Formats: sequence, structure tokens, C-alpha cells
Amino acid sequence: MEIIGEGYKVFHLAEENTVKMEGSIRLRDTQAYQDISDLLQKAFDESDQGVVLDVRGLEFLNSSGINTISKFVLYARKIADTSRKIKCIGSESVYWQKKSLQNLQKLWKEVELDFF
Repeated sequence: MEIIGEGYKVFHLAEENTVKMEGSIRLRDTQAYQDISDLLQKAFDESDQGVVLDVRGLEFLNSSGINTISKFVLYARKIADTSRKIKCIGSESVYWQKKSLQNLQKLWKEVELDFF
């Protein structure tokens, strides 16, 4: 599954249990993020191991997008069992990622973070 918008791309690599986000996502509100939210939830639901969320190529994400990812983490926490987790891969060089992604662990301590 793939979502392509103006200046961004979000796609699910099912064989790798990975959702990649690239570009700059500046949608107007959380309702505008519904397709991305659905993609994240579907990827998690279809995996026995959980999902890797790779945002290294995501230069910008507004507060509605960060809220969408936070709600996804809460969704996953609610339905996860011991084998399904979320691993988030970010970039050391993108300031918002380090700051915002660390907050995901406050929502669910099982979220694994890696920065490169």
C-alpha cells in the first residue's frame, strides 16, 4: 500500500514489516491524516511481529501528523501481545524527530527507538 501526496510519500513494505515516511507532510488536521492512520494500523494488524516505522526520510511532520503517530502507538499498545512491538527509526540530523519520537516511549514503554 502506498500514499503519495504533494511533497511526501508513505508506503508499507509488508515483507519487511516496515512503514516508510518520506518528504514533508503538512496536512491540515488529524482528519486529513486518516489514510496514513489506516495504513499504520493495517500494517500493525497484519504483522505477527509488529511494525518498523522508518521516518529517516521525513524532513517535516506537523503537529497533526505527530498526533496521528501518537494515536497509532496508543492503538498498538491496546491490542499488542508480547510478540508485537513498534520500532521507530529516525535520523539524528533531523531535530524534530529526536524530540518528538522520544515522547512515543512515554505513551508505550515497549516502543523501541533507533537514531542514525
